[in-house]
Amino acid sequence: VSKKIGKGSFGEIKLGENVETKEAVAIKFERRKVKGPTLPEEYKFYKKVGKAEGIPKIFYFGRYGKFNAMVMELLWKSLQDCFEWAGEKVSVKTVIQVALQMITRIETVHQKGLVHRDIKPENFLFGKQPKKKILYLIDFGVAKEYLDKEGKHIKCKEGTGTARYMSINTHQGKEQSRRDDLEA
Repeated sequence: VSKKIGKGSFGEIKLGENVETKEAVAIKFERRKVKGPTLPEEYKFYKKVGKAEGIPKIFYFGRYGKFNAMVMELLWKSLQDCFEWAGEKVSVKTVIQVALQMITRIETVHQKGLVHRDIKPENFLFGKQPKKKILYLIDFGVAKEYLDKEGKHIKCKEGTGTARYMSINTHQGKEQSRRDDLEA
């Protein structure tokens, strides 16, 4: 475990090394006694989505001292970082290619019975070589199953996510559905 490479609302992400393969990995840490979204829940949702393209591989989940730790595939820059770097120099073709991958990632999550609830440019990251053209969806910390035990859509409740990217329904205090992930 080495330097910090990211920070979230409930923990931080550090650079690490897979001791078996010597491959660089990302390690997400969260105090075990945290209130709110928890890493065990996020891990459960990553496992539910499975090994789909554009979803990072999870190598390990467990305790590390006073923390829960999740070891995952190390990715490159976020969509937000790339657009800030490129400015207005992004071609229409590139925008369409990226948008198609975003929609495909969201569709994958929805097909597994989940709403992500925090769709934003910072949660889409590009892969590292040789997967640099693959866009990944990360951060299932506030994801939720959208069907109840009877197979009915969950009822309207609270808004969750990043205010700047929330759908209109979320701003109105309604529970998020698949439509809200797409609108975000």
